[in-house]
Amino acid sequence: MTTKATRKRSDSTEARVKAMQAAAAAQICAPQGVNLRSCDKPFWKAITEARPRDTWTDVDLCHAANLARTMADIELLQISVDEDGLILENKINPAAELLEKLSRRAVSLSRMLHVHTLATVGRSGDAAGLAELERQARAQHHEDDGLIPKGPVQ
Repeated sequence: MTTKATRKRSDSTEARVKAMQAAAAAQICAPQGVNLRSCDKPFWKAITEARPRDTWTDVDLCHAANLARTMADIELLQISVDEDGLILENKINPAAELLEKLSRRAVSLSRMLHVHTLATVGRSGDAAGLAELERQARAQHHEDDGLIPKGPVQ
């Protein structure tokens, strides 16, 4: 009879140590042969940090690079659509149509890679509770005692 592998608890000391080690490690690099443009790199960083470091396979990272390129292209196309408008010469702007296709691709790749909101943050009901706690904390207007950093939340 074989024994079933047990899942590691995410609230264990071992899990905390592994998380600290992963956070201190260098950023995940794209696999050999996968090219990332400079405009893709902020998206690459956000995507690869959405999951624990040790869960990425090379195939996942290839798809993550595709998602990063897609997200960068969406931003570039959005600038074009903002400048030219949704309608050109009484027709839908081709850039707007391409923007829609890329947006669908990004959603699909995010789901496949498990970097979408449900996978990374949890159910919307959980997020609503966290948002309420944050609103309450903002409303209390504590004086700055230097204990809690006031910089941007990332």
